[in-house]
Amino acid sequence: MRSNTELTLKDKINILESLFKRPDEIKSKTEGSKVIILTVDPKEETKALEELKKTFDSMTYIDISEILLKVIDEYGLENLKEDREFYGNNYKESFLRKFLNLIIEETINQSKYKIVVIHRIGILNGLLRINQIIESITGDLNNPVVMIYPGKRQEERLHFLNERHVTSVYRAEII
Repeated sequence: MRSNTELTLKDKINILESLFKRPDEIKSKTEGSKVIILTVDPKEETKALEELKKTFDSMTYIDISEILLKVIDEYGLENLKEDREFYGNNYKESFLRKFLNLIIEETINQSKYKIVVIHRIGILNGLLRINQIIESITGDLNNPVVMIYPGKRQEERLHFLNERHVTSVYRAEII
């Protein structure tokens, strides 16, 4: 078997298929989170999404960029400007709380019916951490959640956009 960094997209999808056949194993590997992080080359994120849609028909998809736009619309740019003037550097706290809560709510609700695929998570960079989402949904998922991560894995560390930022994710199965 190849090392994880040498796996092709097809290899990774085969691993996902195998994991989906044993959902309780995902839960035990992830300390209860049922979250799988599918690492893909940033240039292949769209291709990975297309392959998932072709391979699995029992999935639903959450586009993080759409959630961000929804929160911006609901919160309002004027409110964000006012918060910045009033709170200074801490102006994003209320906005980001709404953003995180909507991601959590949408993920848990969709998980009641199907496997959830979260994509376009690169937009979280500098706003929220993946671990914040994982910790918030652990224990509340009926079905697994797959996060398409634009970057690569080296041991238990993820390298966002292949090098720009490094993070560790402890409660997820990383492929």
